[in-house]
Amino acid sequence: MPLSILSDVCERKDLSYLSGKRVAIDLSGWVVQAIQCKELNQLKNPHLRNLFCRVSWLLLNDVHPIFVLEALVKPKHFVLLCAKRIVDGVITNDNDAFLYGADTVFRDFTINPKDAHVNMYSLNSTKNKLQLNQQTLIGLALLLGCDYSKGVPGIGKEAAVKLIKELQDCDLLQRFQD
Repeated sequence: MPLSILSDVCERKDLSYLSGKRVAIDLSGWVVQAIQCKELNQLKNPHLRNLFCRVSWLLLNDVHPIFVLEALVKPKHFVLLCAKRIVDGVITNDNDAFLYGADTVFRDFTINPKDAHVNMYSLNSTKNKLQLNQQTLIGLALLLGCDYSKGVPGIGKEAAVKLIKELQDCDLLQRFQD
C-alpha cells in the first residue's frame, strides 16, 4: 500500500516520545537497512553494529523492545502483540503493518544525535482524519498493491480511495472475495 495515502496522519516525534513504551521491532527490517546503508558497509558486520547502537539507545532511554523476526511469521506475531496490548506500537518500515493489526506504527527510526526522531502513524488518526479503518486499508492494499497483491492495473490512489469510501458501509473484504 503506498505510504502517501497516510502522509496526512504522519506525526514526527522526538525519540524521547518512546520512553516508557513497549515496542515491537521488525528486526529483519533493521538488518536489511544496515546492510543497504553505504556508510555502514565500510565497517565489519554493519548490521550488528547498527543493531547494537539502536538497542543500546532504546534501553538507555527506558524503551522496552520486543523483537519480531520475519522467519517467525511476522504478521501473526504483530497481530498478537498489538491485539493483546502487549506493545504500544510497532517500529517498522513495512507499509503493511496496519494490515497485520498494528494500532500505532513508528517509521523512519533514527538515533542521529542531531535529529533523533521517528514518524508515528496511528490507526485512530487514520480513522478520524481519513475515514479509513483496518478493513478499508486492506481493501486499498488489494487495489493498489502490497506485499501479497500486485494490485489492480490502472487504478490510481484517488480512484481507489473513492471506491473504498463508497463501499465502506458494506463488508468490503467479502465484496472483494465475491
